[in-house]
Amino acid sequence: MKKTILLFLVFCAALMAQAQNDEPTAILQHGNQATVYTGVNAFQLAYNAAATGDVITLSAGTFNAPTNRLSKSLSIYGAGFEMDETTGTDKTLINGRLVLESINDAILEGLYVQGDIESVYGMTNTIISRCYVTGKITTFAITDSQINQCYIGDAITKGSSANYLATNLHISNSSISWVGNYASPNSIYIDHCLVRDRFGGSANATNNANTYTNCIFTGSGTYTANGSLMTNCIYGRWRECGLFG
Repeated sequence: MKKTILLFLVFCAALMAQAQNDEPTAILQHGNQATVYTGVNAFQLAYNAAATGDVITLSAGTFNAPTNRLSKSLSIYGAGFEMDETTGTDKTLINGRLVLESINDAILEGLYVQGDIESVYGMTNTIISRCYVTGKITTFAITDSQINQCYIGDAITKGSSANYLATNLHISNSSISWVGNYASPNSIYIDHCLVRDRFGGSANATNNANTYTNCIFTGSGTYTANGSLMTNCIYGRWRECGLFG
């Protein structure tokens, strides 16, 4: 209870400081200790001081993306990726791409990322939620992770290497351009998503075989990866999807 009250009081103080100074604010929660950072580099300062298991809460406003790779197991929460008309709260905008390195047990939520989210050397047990990413999400190797309630301007893809797998990746309630080109065998599940471009990176490629349920495909691309399973989907000119192989 004391920890919750302390964080609430620090958060209120940070909001008052932001209102007075019109500066973005980052709160670093480490155990029972909360530290407030202000300014466009507040995210960077909070990350530098953070340790495994800490929580960083970002206010509305614009933050410079950290210049170093994010490799700590943290929970990072923003105010959201769009204006909240009810409360008048603006979005949390990250100016630049976020690079995640060998990241595990992390959460990214409520951010508007003006660039890519790029994961290098693996991503495990990580959740990306309620984020707007103007570029793409690149996951060179991903295991037991989730992407949900996101808008992705480009693809969710593995990058340039042909050898990286996606194991138990769940993508749900999101708008994406396309998903692919992971090595085989992969296990990618796309549910209740708007897929704006195509099924995968290339036609007749078995490494693009994903499972789609309750999705809508609006793009004009005709790629259908061998082995992809589609259930309760609508594709192209409003025809029902079945099993493609």
